[in-house]
Amino acid sequence: AALASLEPLNEYIANITTDTPKKDETSVKLLSASGIHMLDGQSMKFRNERLGDIKKNFEGISHETIIHYEHASIGDESLIKEIGSQILPQVDSLGLNEQELATLYVALGGNFQVNGFTLKALLETIPDPQLVSDALVFTFRTIKPGNRVLSRIHFHCFGYHIIAHRKLISGAERSPSWKSVDEAAASGSVKATEAACTSASLSVGDVEQHLFTFSVNGEYVKLSPKNPIAKWNVKSESDVISFVLVPVLACAKPVQTVGLGDSISASALAYQI
Repeated sequence: AALASLEPLNEYIANITTDTPKKDETSVKLLSASGIHMLDGQSMKFRNERLGDIKKNFEGISHETIIHYEHASIGDESLIKEIGSQILPQVDSLGLNEQELATLYVALGGNFQVNGFTLKALLETIPDPQLVSDALVFTFRTIKPGNRVLSRIHFHCFGYHIIAHRKLISGAERSPSWKSVDEAAASGSVKATEAACTSASLSVGDVEQHLFTFSVNGEYVKLSPKNPIAKWNVKSESDVISFVLVPVLACAKPVQTVGLGDSISASALAYQI
């Protein structure tokens, strides 16, 4: 199996059409794309042209290749809206953190007057898992299906990770069959710790756990060494959204904090393709 990475690091996102697998290149199992945030601050005309190019390019990729999009911090809400309408309907998987989820939620029209849900609460370093669950459900159900159906979201924050999968009651065959969810979530969590500490040889004194208990969907959850993973489902007439949460043993003295999202998502995706 092969993996292709698309990360346009310059503001012009040059040569995008030459870097992605075509429909006849089915040996490529995963395309991981990032860098679209570099369009933030560009003119509306240029930005829309580039987004159109990316959308067209994604539409030309075989469904045998999973497309993952790693979101990043963007200040312009209109750009986030365009990503929601043009890019996310063309991908299978999405990765983001609490700040990126909050701004995406706002851009998609999320209501902060429901159940005490506030922007500030979602932006906490360790946001309430119930709020994150609600925001992920809203995101899944707001993104309209395009050439693909968004069926996986990997949420990562300082204290925990959530991998959520959405299965449609009808049309589920359009989405990948995501496997090894527990292993993927655990791998992403471990990678976050190792990357922040820049070491894979860590002792108990090098790490700290910050999330031990929480409530979700009316159920009290207590994480422990014997039960380190929490799971729950949100069902409707049209879909079932499944959640797997794992705590992060945060690095007590972090050395690296930039660019962790790509490493975290890649580590988790490796277990699911």
